[in-house]
Amino acid sequence: MKNRITFICAMLFLLSPLAHAKIVFAGGRMPEAGKACDIYVMNDDGSNLRKITNTPEGEGNPKWSPDGKYIAFTRDRPPHNGRQVVNIFMMDADGSNERRLTNHHALDNYPRFLPGGKQLCFLSLTKTESALYNVSLINS
Repeated sequence: MKNRITFICAMLFLLSPLAHAKIVFAGGRMPEAGKACDIYVMNDDGSNLRKITNTPEGEGNPKWSPDGKYIAFTRDRPPHNGRQVVNIFMMDADGSNERRLTNHHALDNYPRFLPGGKQLCFLSLTKTESALYNVSLINS
């Protein structure tokens, strides 16, 4: 039994460098400095840093889909009646094929893929209520 555990640990140690993971994050200068955050991806060892959004609006809260093919994120939109508006967007992992998933005058935030990656949930805050919503991604 001890030899088996040692073998498994050795295999994990030897194979771990072969399993490259990617990190997604929002970064950049703060809005008060005149530029909002963009979305970046990089390898888990810090190499291959790439900026995959470049808009005047602020992006944040990026999350990988379970299969690693997509990134859901938030984007600040122009204010409506003096209130901040944030919508949920999704794009391919390389930053292409961007699409908006929500389009109403609310703070839609904290996107999370549900297991299986066919649905996304998020928190929506309006002036009068807060609620959790699910969006089907089958045709997205």
